[in-house]
Amino acid sequence: MPFKLKIKTVDGSELPDPGQVTIREQLGQPRTFTITYSEDICEGDYQLLKNPAFNPLKEIAISVVTDWGEMYLLKGVVQGQQISIKYGGQGSQLQITGSDNLVKLGWETKKKSWEGEKWAKVLTAGNIEQIFKNEQHEFDQFSIFKNAGTHESGPEAPTQNGQDETEKVHLHFKEQVVQREDDLSFLQRLARQKGMYVWLSYDEGGKEVVHFDQLPLQETPGLELSIAGEDHNIGECEINWDAGRPTSIQQKQIDRRNHQVNPRRTGEAPQPKLGDVTLKCLTSGIISAVLPGMASDTEDMGDRNGAALNEAEWFIKASCSTTFEQLCKQGAPKIVHAHETVQLKGVGSRHEGTYLVAGVTHTIDAESYKLQIELQRNAWSASSWEKVICNVTEAIFEEAESK
Repeated sequence: MPFKLKIKTVDGSELPDPGQVTIREQLGQPRTFTITYSEDICEGDYQLLKNPAFNPLKEIAISVVTDWGEMYLLKGVVQGQQISIKYGGQGSQLQITGSDNLVKLGWETKKKSWEGEKWAKVLTAGNIEQIFKNEQHEFDQFSIFKNAGTHESGPEAPTQNGQDETEKVHLHFKEQVVQREDDLSFLQRLARQKGMYVWLSYDEGGKEVVHFDQLPLQETPGLELSIAGEDHNIGECEINWDAGRPTSIQQKQIDRRNHQVNPRRTGEAPQPKLGDVTLKCLTSGIISAVLPGMASDTEDMGDRNGAALNEAEWFIKASCSTTFEQLCKQGAPKIVHAHETVQLKGVGSRHEGTYLVAGVTHTIDAESYKLQIELQRNAWSASSWEKVICNVTEAIFEEAESK
């Protein structure tokens, strides 16, 4: 399917076609971009170096236009340039670097106490949205706690006038939440403590959707990546696994008021599994860890333990390469993005199944659009007898932990 790379300013003015664009996506991090131009002397000067659209913190948008419409890959700001100048001008090169608009949340360091609701020290979706409404940038849409719809961290709020004013999901803290950093660092810190992520996506109209949420592991994958058959859409795939990681965590916290030691053990990562057999089952839960750091109470310790185990249990990694043309084999083009899930096929029964997209590198020029995709999984597929053994093992773990 033919496509056209488009780079434009915030007012919609199109910029010169570059030699190449590279966009990098990673879990919980702003997207970054590098735009490469071939530069030469014109009218006695390097004209692209003087283009005001590439001045510090100028806003640009990068998209791909196809017969199906325009798909936005990034909206963000210019943060730097790298200039390679050769004698005579010919062969000189200009690289423009920057990030998506999440970085604007990091432009001002703040000191603030978040009181939360009067009935408990919690941060609700409304509180998180308030932090996102930074004076440096106004996001179009908010997606907060969407994937955490059945998770509640903290007590239920009392009702007033017969109306339940509790938001279904909130972040519980026993002590007052104090911010001593910029908004982006603060949100990333809260998210990591509670097993969530902060990221930015774009809807079909190019509007920015800012997320503060758990990963969408229970959603049905919207794209299939296959390395087998005539309809294959990936050219190569590498898979590796690493068992050297904890499957349970212990933590002890001393209450500063009564000096009582409050232990908390978390024996399983709470997030959904993308396969049948977990690392804990495969290793009999031998590797455990003690989590350092402060926690306000046993509930907060449980949140932090769970978040750490969620991060640790991604023991299967995969790397695949594909192109925009290959992805179009399934009909309307679907570009792969971090924080999504995909279905991987043709890699053997053990490793076929749902994977989380942990990173994507988009490399685009006038003739090609290549994608290098990083996947991860927290369990592998199993035969019937392996499932039985795993179920028995998990039952033994549960009985031992209940004693």
